[in-house]
Amino acid sequence: RRRAPAAAAAVAACVAAAVVAAAVAVGGAERARAVCHNCHELGEWCKFGKAIDMTGIRINREWIDTQYQVPLQRNMTIEAWVWAAEPEAKEWTPIMSRTSGFWQYDTHVPNAYTDFNFQVDDNGLLSFFMGNGCADQWQYGILLLSPEPIPTRQWVHVAAVVNTNDGDTNPHDASIYINGELADFDCWGDCDRQWLPYEQYNLRVGMYDNTDCDKQWWNGYLDEVRVWDHVRTPEQLTDHMFVRLYDGEPKDGLLLYYTFDDPKHPNNATEIIDYTTPRYDGLVQFDGPNGPVYYVDSRICTDDFLKPTPRFID
Repeated sequence: RRRAPAAAAAVAACVAAAVVAAAVAVGGAERARAVCHNCHELGEWCKFGKAIDMTGIRINREWIDTQYQVPLQRNMTIEAWVWAAEPEAKEWTPIMSRTSGFWQYDTHVPNAYTDFNFQVDDNGLLSFFMGNGCADQWQYGILLLSPEPIPTRQWVHVAAVVNTNDGDTNPHDASIYINGELADFDCWGDCDRQWLPYEQYNLRVGMYDNTDCDKQWWNGYLDEVRVWDHVRTPEQLTDHMFVRLYDGEPKDGLLLYYTFDDPKHPNNATEIIDYTTPRYDGLVQFDGPNGPVYYVDSRICTDDFLKPTPRFID
């Protein structure tokens, strides 16, 4: 584990929590393909339409800015379907990030001042880290890594879950999931989460601003991007990963939902509709000349690797 160790009592509590998390998550992927609790109430099974193409066609690197400030909470869950073009290409490819004001510090380690970054790292591992503001000691409050690289050019469901106890500023623990299975879990280490009021900083989908000279972009496709204001259980993740949530229906705790299915606002394909209330529509930005935004058919439910066959339980 590449961060400073926590106190012994905290480590023991974390280990106990990890055992519980692992036990709950066992068989998650199989459950997702076999059972769907209350699916008909939430959405339609496997009714995915389009996915956004963020492979940098014509030397453009595109990413999505939420424009308006998504009201993140101390507890949160991020989930998405990802298709990585070259996950082991020795480069970092972010899925979603929220950076703070590292430029205010004389530092060469901006990760320390990052709220979070959910990414595939330069070894192809799914990664989630949260900065702790302690660049001179150790820069991560939490650093999670999957044990194996994610598959290449296959649709994969990924999720990052942050759990904070009531009244606390720092998270208690965080976990990452791949196709409904627990990939890594750890508790908060030293120093403090680099939290800033949500009114000040947008979420960025497909981009991480490491420094002014080292921005990083997602290379592949993204679909069904969701941000929740609470901890989603392994069962909730696996039950709903293959469900396209209904438009316009109340979704308790869902803060952001990009499907990429419907036409963007008329004559403006760079605007991404958010299907929550209030809406936090995304704006596609480019690193380089502005260009068209490309979309592909979402093959999540027709991918030979997945082929989900649910048994509905309502």
